[in-house]
Amino acid sequence: MCIVLFSTRNPLHSSYPLILCSNRDEFFARPTADASYWTDYPHILAGRDLKAGGTWLGVSKQTGRFAVLTNYRERRTLESIAAGTVGGTTQQTPVCSCSDGDTPPTAKPKASRGTIVEEFLKRDDAEPRSFLEDLDTRGGSFEGFNVLTGKTGDGEVYWYSNRSSADNRVPETQWDPRTGHKLSTTSGVGGVSQVQRVDPGIHGLSNALLDSPWPKVSRGTEKLGHVLEKTFSGAGDGSAIAVDEDRLVEDLFAVLRDDTRADIPPDTGIGPTADRPTSAIFVRLPEFAYGTRASTVVLARADGSVRVVERRYGPKCEVVGEEGFEVQAGDAGAR
Repeated sequence: MCIVLFSTRNPLHSSYPLILCSNRDEFFARPTADASYWTDYPHILAGRDLKAGGTWLGVSKQTGRFAVLTNYRERRTLESIAAGTVGGTTQQTPVCSCSDGDTPPTAKPKASRGTIVEEFLKRDDAEPRSFLEDLDTRGGSFEGFNVLTGKTGDGEVYWYSNRSSADNRVPETQWDPRTGHKLSTTSGVGGVSQVQRVDPGIHGLSNALLDSPWPKVSRGTEKLGHVLEKTFSGAGDGSAIAVDEDRLVEDLFAVLRDDTRADIPPDTGIGPTADRPTSAIFVRLPEFAYGTRASTVVLARADGSVRVVERRYGPKCEVVGEEGFEVQAGDAGAR
């Protein structure tokens, strides 16, 4: 169960068009590369799923574009967890990662969702909205997901999910099971595009739709709001005060480290053993060797530069590593 909390084009902090923090929850046995510049695509700054490929969050130093992805939580892909058969190195259907569950034998095998972020960051010509509109035509090629795309320079963010708000799922009849492409020429459910420009302000995304009122999302957005008020209070237009960025980064990591569990967690079909632990922002599920493995903070400044910090955790919730990067769109490398 991953979570993304962000504030975009918020007048409270106009000197930072985008402030984003995110947790990646995953099995600790799953092979993963730490955030770094990729050797095969040196302009991409991201972690990497070494099992299925792709990534969950990344920034392009070439274009200043970013993307972040969460899986849409569905009962079918979590049956093995509910049955208690997933753990150690044998898991096949994670709660939230860039990998995928089983595909019906009559359908085309589903592509890894992590390749969505990778594809967007690889392409020099990929505009955030048009990329998602194209993705909308082939959304059936993947299991359920949410993806945010945008430009760090202006903080404008777009959201797309291949699951609908009408019934929490795009009906299978809209997709060709052989190709994963739409059977109709209309876009989205009922002919309405699923791509949305995110309104200015504070938002949260977990493993349902954007701003779904899950306890962890509501708690996270509230805590993010408190941090921003504390940091930028008295700034007027959000740019008139000097910001202690190191303090801001630590405050955002503290939001992501909140392990408070919901008294009444959302029923996601995996039972109370996993539902309540995964209702926290910071997840601990030692019985499944699963939990929050990485927290990432992204501060996009108005001058086009971006600060990215990744903090990693081990099975006992201990910090096992941290890297920080300074990115300027168009630069040859990190500074």
